[in-house]
Amino acid sequence: METKKLEYYIKRHNYVGISFMALVVTIWLTTFRKSAISTLQIISLLSLCFLGWSLIHHYFDKSLKTEVVIEYLMTVGLVIVILLSFIQ
Repeated sequence: METKKLEYYIKRHNYVGISFMALVVTIWLTTFRKSAISTLQIISLLSLCFLGWSLIHHYFDKSLKTEVVIEYLMTVGLVIVILLSFIQ
């Protein structure tokens, strides 16, 4: 994929895809019983995908700063803590 096409896709589709995927996975994780290890792996993978997508978006948007990275790291940390509280 060319750089221009990738940049256009990231700017155009922003967070709709990752937000929908996160919502579906979160509902699935909180309603069905699974092992704690697989749940932790899924949460970690989804969090890394969100973090990567966000940083790439801000990189192409030329708004990537230390504060933005810290904000996303804190958001991912909070989501992991909240979802881990559902694991029993």
